[in-house]
Amino acid sequence: MTLPLALPRQVKRLDSPAEFKFSGKAGSFEGYSAVFNNLDSGGDVILPGAFQEFAQTRDGKTIILYQHSARDPIGKADVAQDSHGLHVRAELALDDPTAQKAYTLMRDGIIDSMSVGYDVLPGGESFKNGRRELSRLKLFECSVVTWGMNELARVETVKSAMDCANPRDLEHLLRESLFLSSRKAKAASNLLWPLLNERDAQDDERDARKSAAPGELAAFARELDQITKSFK
Repeated sequence: MTLPLALPRQVKRLDSPAEFKFSGKAGSFEGYSAVFNNLDSGGDVILPGAFQEFAQTRDGKTIILYQHSARDPIGKADVAQDSHGLHVRAELALDDPTAQKAYTLMRDGIIDSMSVGYDVLPGGESFKNGRRELSRLKLFECSVVTWGMNELARVETVKSAMDCANPRDLEHLLRESLFLSSRKAKAASNLLWPLLNERDAQDDERDARKSAAPGELAAFARELDQITKSFK
C-alpha cells in the first residue's frame, strides 16, 4: 500500500463510504469518516470508541486531505465519536483549487465517500473469525475519497444556496460556485437574498400542500439565471 507523502510510515488507511452533508456556510459539510461495528472490504472492524488519540492542528482540529494525499490538505474538521462512528464537521479551504474541486465533486454527488488515516496503538487489534477488530487507534487525518472500503462512511450534507444563513453566506457561495468577483457576488446576493427569504416564509404552506404550485420552481430558476447572467 502506498503511503501518503510526509505522513508517518505507520499510518494506515481505512476507507468508508461516508455520509456527506454540506451544511452551514459554503464549503462546510458533515459526515462519518468511520463507522463502528461494520466489516469493511479489507476485513477490518472498528469498535465503538476506538479512536483514543488525535493528531490536531493548533486550534484542535483534524486535517482533511483529498484522496489521502499529504500534498493536498483541503480543510479541517471537528471530529467526535458517537454510537454510529466518527462524526466529522468540516470546512473546506475554498481558495485552494483542490479544495474547490473536491467541493464541486461532493456537491454534485460525484464523490461521496470518506476515509481515515490512522495508526494502531499497542494492544489495539485482535483477530476473531477471520476479521481484525480495532479497539485503540490514533487518528491522523480524514480524507475525501473516490471509493471507500466501508460502504457506510459517506458525506451526508453539502451547503447549497437555500441553506445560507445570511447574505454574507450567499455572497460567499455565489463567489465560489459561480466564480463571480467580490463586487458582483455582493450585488447578486443583495438581489437574491430577499427572494430566498420570501420563499422561505412560504415553506410551511408548501409542506402542507405536499407539492409546489405548477411552474413555481421553473419561475425561480429563470429568475436566478437572469440575475446571475447579468453579473457575469
